[in-house]
Amino acid sequence: MGLPSSVCKIMSEEEDFEQNLSHNYGNPPELSITIPELSDLPQTIAPWKSVKIPTDVLLVTAKDCEFLSCFAFLRNGCKSYNRGLGIVYFGDMGDVKDKVNVSLLRCSEGAAGPGAALSKVKTAIPILQPKALFCVGFCGGLSYEKVKLGDVVISAKLTTYAHKKVMNDREQHRGIITPVSRDFADLINHAADGWKAPLANPEVNEKIEVHRDGEILSGPELVNSEWRRDELLERYREAIAIEMEGEGRDLFLYFQKFKMALNPIYGFFLTLPKTCMLSC
Repeated sequence: MGLPSSVCKIMSEEEDFEQNLSHNYGNPPELSITIPELSDLPQTIAPWKSVKIPTDVLLVTAKDCEFLSCFAFLRNGCKSYNRGLGIVYFGDMGDVKDKVNVSLLRCSEGAAGPGAALSKVKTAIPILQPKALFCVGFCGGLSYEKVKLGDVVISAKLTTYAHKKVMNDREQHRGIITPVSRDFADLINHAADGWKAPLANPEVNEKIEVHRDGEILSGPELVNSEWRRDELLERYREAIAIEMEGEGRDLFLYFQKFKMALNPIYGFFLTLPKTCMLSC
């Protein structure tokens, strides 16, 4: 029995997207670490009362590759269940002496909708009480000269590109630019200090760059065409990357509206889904 036509269409679109990335950017660098499979995740569910709350950092992901890349760096990982959040993974990262307690949450794709980032994060904040929130994922590059596969892009600014006013003779684009908070703006200036990319052959691969002042475009499109990429780059000349079907602006505005002591950074890793890289 064959797959439904809708499933086949989705698979072909994803394959076409990956082939287009490989054609334009080359192959992603090989990692020195092994990214686990979903089948490698723990089956035992720890009691909720046994996990450490408040947590230091909350990582929010959507796609499996993003989640598994985060989990690969999670030490002493375990999972637990909360009625409002569902399954949440816990562990620690960083130096053993100065370890950071981390919660790892997977949500549906997109910013809004049931189970998506906005609703999940709104529920997670009062429960997990994180000091900081990072949305982790992969993105598409806009400039072949500025970025390459494997580079890390930290969003100093998130800009929407889909909003516009349509008039009789022209269109007026009304993108909203949301900068990162002042406290995190100071921190991301030092994001690359002492960090070494986990590459299998660092002497062979080109240097992996950490773009600490990147402008990331946010919108509902999965951009897989040269003309659309060039059009966006012409309109937003400082942008170097684009969210893939994201529109994360609402998540930013939620935190600004309620003036919570959380500072979201959209940290993206420009790689193919098969080899997502994580820098924490």
